[in-house]
Amino acid sequence: MHNIFANQMIIRQDDHSIVTLEEGGLVRKLVLKEKSSGLRAKVPPKELVEREVRALQILEGVEGVMQFAKQDSETSFFSRYIDAVPLAQYNGALPGFYF
Repeated sequence: MHNIFANQMIIRQDDHSIVTLEEGGLVRKLVLKEKSSGLRAKVPPKELVEREVRALQILEGVEGVMQFAKQDSETSFFSRYIDAVPLAQYNGALPGFYF
């Protein structure tokens, strides 16, 4: 069996998605299966990707937010890597202009 992730660094992986660091500073997110959100159970991968891509496009130019690069399939997309702490792990106060 061929490992399609052999040449990439896996940043995060769970039952629902794989996030890899690719060449040229790109981050690829591949959504593998449906996932429950805060509002709905069993959101399909295509819809999860569409929602995340839309959010990145809306937040384009905001400091500290990865920039959308391209969508390569219904269930995966690329963004530009930035060296940062995930918001879920950030313990400091965020400036009011982020909200």
